[in-house]
Amino acid sequence: MMDADWSDLPPDLVVSIAKRIVCLEDFAAFGAACKSWRSKATKENFTGEFSHQVPILMLPMNEDDVNPLCYSITKGRFNKLNLPEAEGNQCFSSLGWLLIAYDHAWKLTLLHPLNHTRIELPRFSNSNYWRRWNYPTSRPQVISKFGLLSSPSQSSDYTVILIYERKHLAFCRPGKDENWESIRVCCRLDTTIVDLTCFNGECYVVDYLGEVFVLDFVNRIKLRRVAAPPMPGCSGRYKLYLVESAGALLVVLCYVQFKGIYNGCHSRSYHIRNYSITATSFRVFEVLSGNRFGYSEVNNLGNRSLFLSDRSASFSVDVSDTCSCKANCIYFTDDESQSLEEGAVMDMGIFDMEDRKIKRHFGESYSYGFGERKPSKFHERHLWIQPSL
Repeated sequence: MMDADWSDLPPDLVVSIAKRIVCLEDFAAFGAACKSWRSKATKENFTGEFSHQVPILMLPMNEDDVNPLCYSITKGRFNKLNLPEAEGNQCFSSLGWLLIAYDHAWKLTLLHPLNHTRIELPRFSNSNYWRRWNYPTSRPQVISKFGLLSSPSQSSDYTVILIYERKHLAFCRPGKDENWESIRVCCRLDTTIVDLTCFNGECYVVDYLGEVFVLDFVNRIKLRRVAAPPMPGCSGRYKLYLVESAGALLVVLCYVQFKGIYNGCHSRSYHIRNYSITATSFRVFEVLSGNRFGYSEVNNLGNRSLFLSDRSASFSVDVSDTCSCKANCIYFTDDESQSLEEGAVMDMGIFDMEDRKIKRHFGESYSYGFGERKPSKFHERHLWIQPSL
């Protein structure tokens, strides 16, 4: 018996099959089957709800990897992503798109990991940081986060925004701007920009002290403060994340435990050779709207869960219709750890807002099977990738 040639199915039948797939991961696999099926794997033929799609987790690459692995929370398994562009380069994610920062030049590219749409961005030369340090073979981690005001999948009028040098924002509109425009956010020496998020056509940033700004593109591109420190609970060692959930702007306060070994001296100050940062607890605050410039603590996320990581623009998902994610939880990956001899330590887990506990034991959460993953370079991180087409 001859094998069936699935590419010869009638187009109407292929469309009918496509419209019956409600999981975006399965829809992406459907489009990868053959060329004729790929032509029918369009947004118009996807009938699932994007707001209920569970994100996938892209893993750091090992030294012998050519393509990265991704982990499906829905199916509980690992799959290869056909992304050779990721090898040896820094990757960031926002609204389902990847920003590839090439290690050999100041070249930036937007790449959709599922349909492989590629958008070349203007060369990023705004930073002078690399000139102040001796990096003969690769540049330091200048860009720390990236966001999209809107998805290139939905509109040709979108803006790309970067945090760089921990003090500045850079932005451009691909197809309209030939260069990146910069604006300095932090003028104080005792703080840095730690996160950004985009929603409702606006970009919000938060600094280490908990001060929140919105980037106003209408009024001559300036910053407007929407929440002022002191932020409740900002003491000891902590990290801050910005995320939108059900129309509310949230600041997530992650308390961490730091362990490090000072080894050697660099530029007249000690540097840490081996260190690890472990999350111990979380608190969530809503940024009050209007002119109140304050915060209100949130103790319950309802049917939503938050997804946080160092290199992804954080986001929330309504998980009421899925059994693969638990509601009222914070799914986090914190890769800000380094052991140059043994590879990075990956702190991952699920924080339950109800019992205030973190589940991170392998086999009991999405971190199952990640214990042997050792990134080949210090700048590689886990990435949450939002479902999109």
